[in-house]
Parts: sequence; structure tokens; C-alpha cells
Amino acid sequence: MVIAKSVKNYIIEVQALAGFLFAFIYGLSFYPLTGIIYQIPFTAYVIADFPFALIMGGVNFLTILWLRDIIYTSISYENRL
Repeated sequence: MVIAKSVKNYIIEVQALAGFLFAFIYGLSFYPLTGIIYQIPFTAYVIADFPFALIMGGVNFLTILWLRDIIYTSISYENRL
């Protein structure tokens, strides 16, 4: 939510890049609990999480880039009714 509000007024490419970077932040946010419970070293966690974060970041980037205007128009139309 904070990232979305901070890049709301930027061009769509910056918003898509923020979505890509959010995937890595999201993945790293699970490490403290995972590290405590399973006692996994940080480097091993980052290496194992990297492919999944890369896929999620790519999907975020493309979704924002291709569908943002369509979804925004649809939501704006629904709010007018």
C-alpha cells in the first residue's frame, strides 16, 4: 500500500518497476520467521527464493504495464454508478 501510494503519480514504467521490486521485498519479508523456525541460513533462503521472486516480479511488471489503465478505467466507471 505504501509503495502503491508513493508511485501513484509517476509514469507507468516506474510503477511497473516498483511492482517488480516489490516481489523481492515480499519474499524477503518471510525470512525472519522462516529463519527462526527452520534455522535456514540467509544466503540459502535468498538463493532458493530468487527464481520465485523473479517470476512474481515479472508477472507484477507485465500486469501493471499491460492492465493498469484498463483496470483503472473499469474501477473508475464502477464508482460513478
